[in-house]
Amino acid sequence: MTQADRAKTAQLLNAYLKLFPESKADAETLALYIPVLDELTFEQVKAAMIRLMHTARFFPKPAEIFAAAESVSKHVNHDGLPDAGEAWDECMRWLQRNSPYDANRTPWKHPEVERAAKRFGVMSLYELEAEQANTARAQFMKIYNQIVTQKQDAAVNDKVMQKLGAHDVAALVQGTADAHKMIGGATA
Repeated sequence: MTQADRAKTAQLLNAYLKLFPESKADAETLALYIPVLDELTFEQVKAAMIRLMHTARFFPKPAEIFAAAESVSKHVNHDGLPDAGEAWDECMRWLQRNSPYDANRTPWKHPEVERAAKRFGVMSLYELEAEQANTARAQFMKIYNQIVTQKQDAAVNDKVMQKLGAHDVAALVQGTADAHKMIGGATA
């Protein structure tokens, strides 16, 4: 975010803060928001705040602004992951078009749906009986949601690592290694 965008973002957040008079956030709090939101553009923050005004009951935390910005971005770019029900439908359509023994299978539209199908067991999905469909659907959706959550967690952790820098990441890795040595040494 440019310095001009940081100033505009501060003004924007301050204006929205007035819609939440019960909030304990103040100018000092908003000053902490700016570096945290630095990876977003001013336009993304603005779109997120407009979206949040439809749902927020309290002044949003930075995590809520990030989530709203991501939601708006995915909607605009039509590149969001399907929800669990849509993933199940995609899986069922893929299974209808492909044989479990066909080497020339069509690719999956979303790799996360493919991972969920493989984790569930593609052959088990092919052999699914009608009376098992509802239970299998619930299990598949749970697996898919776990995969999506892991992907989102990894993306956030990647951003954290980028912000930390190489020196801090190396210190974090070393600290973790040292902690594991202590645990291993204490039990030996």
